[in-house]
This record gives sequence, C-alpha cells and structure tokens, in this order.
Amino acid sequence: MLKLLPVTVLRPLADLDTGGEYPDIIYRQKDSASVYPAILEALMAHKNQWDIIWMPRMRSWQVTCLASHALPRQQGVLSVRQRQHSFSATELPQNKALFKKQLPRRKQRSNQRNRILKTAGISFERCQNQADIKHYLSALFALHQQRWLQTGCDGVFIRKPAEAEFYRRFVPHALEQGWLRFHAIKQDGEIKAIQLGYVYQDHYHILQEGFAPDFMPGVGGVLRWLVIDECIDQGIKTYDFLGQHTAHKASWQAKERLGSDIIIGHDRPLSRLIQDAKIWPTGRYLRPVIRTL
Repeated sequence: MLKLLPVTVLRPLADLDTGGEYPDIIYRQKDSASVYPAILEALMAHKNQWDIIWMPRMRSWQVTCLASHALPRQQGVLSVRQRQHSFSATELPQNKALFKKQLPRRKQRSNQRNRILKTAGISFERCQNQADIKHYLSALFALHQQRWLQTGCDGVFIRKPAEAEFYRRFVPHALEQGWLRFHAIKQDGEIKAIQLGYVYQDHYHILQEGFAPDFMPGVGGVLRWLVIDECIDQGIKTYDFLGQHTAHKASWQAKERLGSDIIIGHDRPLSRLIQDAKIWPTGRYLRPVIRTL
C-alpha cells in the first residue's frame, strides 16, 4: 500500500519465497530478437492492470532484462528507474595452491583446518542421494537458525516458512539435474556445519549455510575452504556469494559487482506519481499481493 492507495506491482516469477537472486526472463536463444517486443506489446496492451514493474537484484554486468529494452521502444510512455545493488563473487584460479597463495596470511595458515579435519570422527561429505536430502535440509534449517539466534534474530526459514517449503521442493529437483552442491562437516554422523549451493554454467552460487555455534571455532570457514577446493578441482570458474559485498567475503578474494534494482512505470497517473516521488517498494510503502492478471 502507498498510504491508502492500492498499487498493483508486477514482480518476476519466483521473486517471493525462494531467496532468488539475478531474476531474468528465460527464453530460447532463437527467439532473442522477438521476445522483448512481444513482452512489451503485452504489457502495454494491459497497462490498466498494473502500476509498476518491480525487478530487484538484477545483474547489470550482463546485457539482460526488460529495462534495457523498455525505454528505446516506448520513449515517453514507459519510465525506468534504477538503483545500485551490491553483489560479491570470487573468481577461482585453475589450481588450489594459487588460490591459497592469494588469501590473507591468516587464512593461509592450515592449523585450524588440519585440527578440525584430523579430529576423530570428523568427515567432509556431500549430499548425493535423494534419501539423504531430508536429513541435510533439517540440519540446514536448524543450524541456520542457531547461527542467527546468536545475533538476537530469527533466521530466514523461521521468518519465511514458504521459503523453507520451496527448498524442500526444489532441492530434490536440483540434485536430479546435477546442479545441487550440498556439503557438510560431520562428527560421528551428526552435521556440525552445512552449506547449500548450486552450480550452473561453471558458476557456483551459495544460497544458505549454518554451523553449530558451540562446535569448534572456525568450522564454517573450513567448510567454505573445502567447498572452494572442490569447485577448483571441478573447473568451476566462480564462487558467487550473491547479495551484498562484505569484509568477510572480501577476505575470500571476493570482488564487488554492482547490479540494479529496477522499477518500470508507465503514463497512467498512479504510476507516474510513484516514479516522480521516487518511491521504492519497501515494507514502509508497498506491500505487493500476488494475483493473476
């Protein structure tokens, strides 16, 4: 809601309740010349049914998305606003020794890693069977929540139960397709640290992670190191932390990449009001409601 005015917001499919980043329009390459004109034609034909299009967390380092095609084709009718959105990713070298050499000295020291891996009963494992998914997901939800409780907050799976349900549905499919990378450090079969990611087109994307706060210090970092080692062995080119660039990510040689949050409006009064007032869809102003147009 914008005060008392209802606003109809179009959002990318799966933007809600998935934790998704880099939303985009998926189409066959052979249709690349016709897909955007067709989408724009349909949007303009039904512009009385929407006020703004809200596309957060878009990649700006690749020429994609509806926004780059909207203004040239509908100048004076459609309006586009963008603001920067920070992402973070590590470009991986071809061998593990080179990666280790690039790390800060405190991360190059292997004492902590060796101490954890040489502890009796410790193992580094990857979920590769459908029968193990439930066990891994239960550990992810529990350890993620424990990690966030240390900060006085609930984790995303408590705040957004629908996102947990999405993971339950999608992870088995990702394993079947060969995308899933679900790793854990276990002690005597009990998961103490866990990391969930996906590999697509030689890029690893980390989605969620967690670790037992009362276990060995640094176990989360050791798990990340082991996952990156495996990525390098498999020829994966990028370890993508996704949203927000932080000092912690930079310590893993991650570089900031700037994407965009994008709003597209049109020439109807309410849409123009939102664009002219430079309002962004946040909980303070807008609460999109899913409906079928």
